[in-house]
Amino acid sequence: MQRLNNRIDSPKLPSFTLNSLKGKRKNDMGSNSSFNSWPSSENASTTSINQNFITQTKAMINNIWENLSIPLEDAIVYLDTAILQVLKYSSEEGVDILFENGAANVKDINKVPENDNEVINFDNSNSHYIKYPETKKIVFIISQYLCDYETKIKNILLNSAYQECHVYTAISESSHNLRIQRESPNQERDLGSIAFQYLQGNDDGYFSKFQNKLKQWINMGNEIQQTGLAVEHMIYTVEYIPLLWALFSSELFLIPSSASIFPYMNSKKYKNIDHIEGGIQLSLLPPEEQSKIYCISSCLSSFLEELNLKDDLFAIGETSHLIAREIVSHSSSAARKKSERTASLILIDRTLDIGTPVKHLDNSIDKIYNILSRISTNSYDLNITSDYLIDNRDDLDNLTPIKCSFSHQMNQNTLEFIDDLQKTKGKEGLILIKKKLLNILKREIPDFETSKSNNEMTLVDQIKSYIDILKKNEMTLLKYSNTLECISAVIEAEEDYKCSKWEELLSFEKILPFSLEDINDNFSIVQHISEALNNLVQRSKALEAEEMPGFDIEDIIELIIFIYSILKSSFCESEESFEMIKHKVLQTIIEIEGNRFVDAFELERFVTSVFDNIQYCLQSKNMLSYYQNSFSNLHNQTSIDSVVKTIATSIMNGEGNSSLSLSNANKGNGYNPNSINYIPYGQSLTHFFSGIGRRRQNQPLPTQNDIIIFFIVGGVTFNEVNELMNIGQEYNVNVMVGSTDIATGKTIYSNLYEQTNINKTKK
Repeated sequence: MQRLNNRIDSPKLPSFTLNSLKGKRKNDMGSNSSFNSWPSSENASTTSINQNFITQTKAMINNIWENLSIPLEDAIVYLDTAILQVLKYSSEEGVDILFENGAANVKDINKVPENDNEVINFDNSNSHYIKYPETKKIVFIISQYLCDYETKIKNILLNSAYQECHVYTAISESSHNLRIQRESPNQERDLGSIAFQYLQGNDDGYFSKFQNKLKQWINMGNEIQQTGLAVEHMIYTVEYIPLLWALFSSELFLIPSSASIFPYMNSKKYKNIDHIEGGIQLSLLPPEEQSKIYCISSCLSSFLEELNLKDDLFAIGETSHLIAREIVSHSSSAARKKSERTASLILIDRTLDIGTPVKHLDNSIDKIYNILSRISTNSYDLNITSDYLIDNRDDLDNLTPIKCSFSHQMNQNTLEFIDDLQKTKGKEGLILIKKKLLNILKREIPDFETSKSNNEMTLVDQIKSYIDILKKNEMTLLKYSNTLECISAVIEAEEDYKCSKWEELLSFEKILPFSLEDINDNFSIVQHISEALNNLVQRSKALEAEEMPGFDIEDIIELIIFIYSILKSSFCESEESFEMIKHKVLQTIIEIEGNRFVDAFELERFVTSVFDNIQYCLQSKNMLSYYQNSFSNLHNQTSIDSVVKTIATSIMNGEGNSSLSLSNANKGNGYNPNSINYIPYGQSLTHFFSGIGRRRQNQPLPTQNDIIIFFIVGGVTFNEVNELMNIGQEYNVNVMVGSTDIATGKTIYSNLYEQTNINKTKK
């Protein structure tokens, strides 16, 4: 089951590779297509839009290898994690496509051994022999700004003797130029820096300047290795390559290069109240955060450019507003402005609703992502065992365990399976899998007969029995490997689910809305929440007594987030109640974690930090003019609508352009926290924000364009994706959904406060 696109650092098995025959299968996704082939608005449907997007994604990958002619023959190729994600989810062969085009080796640039990043000096006195690399050619494919990887690229080149170096970046040259121009005044006057050359009036493109850097580093590397190679015989290039998005399903695209971005909370220190734009100011962010904003803005601008969509920008939330303003800056000379196809890009902060991801949702894929762990930070793929597909084999001993991948690799059958699974809940997903396997068995085994149902066998056991039949034939296993690997994830999640705390926490989520429904005063609500936390402590001790995992800090924080997501805004805004709940949570953590903490002050600081961020998120949500949190929907958990669904429905009904509140209008502030913000092209921000009344009259409606793209900054759940697609169908509007990440309780918790910091307080 070894797949290079899944685990690039795992060995390729010589005698058993499911990927070995994939390249021989007939292409079932169609041939190249034009990026200008969107269906007309009159006869377009959400299904046709998504299918067209799939085709264009495949065409983009084909265009890169066929037209750009990346010189991979006998090259060492360095990629970053985001590029690996794009190849995994948006190409038929994943990273294997690099090997098929001649690459000698492929490495993750963020995981290279330490000695790959150290300069090797030749020791003449000891006649120290330095072994030359197996190849003289090196290729870098990077998703970020080159200036952020400059030191790493330099050290790799100085470490060996190369004759040829090609650098590709998913950030356009114009975006590189824009960033350098902005940062140049703050740079130290290093005579060799590209920024200093800008200060001296040398305004050649960034790529040209970086090529000169490559020339210097390659020459230095050859001097260190004493190859005697002349500079004029060296080849070095820098180019833009649009490896921008990962197509997780036909209804969801992700931007891997921005997987780590999350809307800023308690953002007062990043604001200048006198600035006419209002909201967060890019220049006040730390340098590493500025780089993230530059990156996502450039990628979204290039994304629209690749799809040739003339866009109107809308933002809900402070960070989304900042990103939208930056997209305008990155699109000053965009060719898409002349396109006849139009789109509304609506950016939404995840912090407006942190309650939905922490719920133990019944959606099949949400459940998988909440139970199984990711393979690494900022990766969308999961740790999935191959035990269900491969029997123990003697020739696999002493090798890295083979892992499966939850990805379709642009295989149409698997893509359709993931789309169908995304729409199922509970046992529906298992029933879907059972039917899928039965169809495969009947197709591949002519004499296959369904055995009589055994009432003692669970759905999972039946699925396992079907897989046992399939895996006896290696060719059949290879043929359906993508789908079977995804099915393995479902089985593993179901098995882990039996030993998880899922049902325990779900019971709290089901009971609390009912029990809180008739309580009106804040003090009684605090008492009820305290009682729920006491029950949590008792239940945790009971689980541990049964040698089951008890509850931990993450469970407590996620439960508190859920509780606040269903309470009235009047309670959420009560400082006294907030402090009482915070104190009770601190007490609960101490009771559950026992003596595992060595620093009470650090623990208190952690809880305070988390509650400050929770409070910011609640205040941001409650400020939205078209979101009213009431107890009318508290009869059961599933009736509580997500904020994303509420916003989308309001936009479809034309409620998203409600007038500004008087307090904001009087300030002349460009950012409006109460409603959707329209960010225009083609005029200066100062001129635009000086006339808010005029803007309100001329502001376009999101529904006036051919396509509405909802992009959630900070992660999206699959349940929300379904809600948005259903709303599109209900209102007969073409909808696309994108995000930076897949949102779960774990991602919300880790962003509220860094996990590593709280771990420092444990023994």
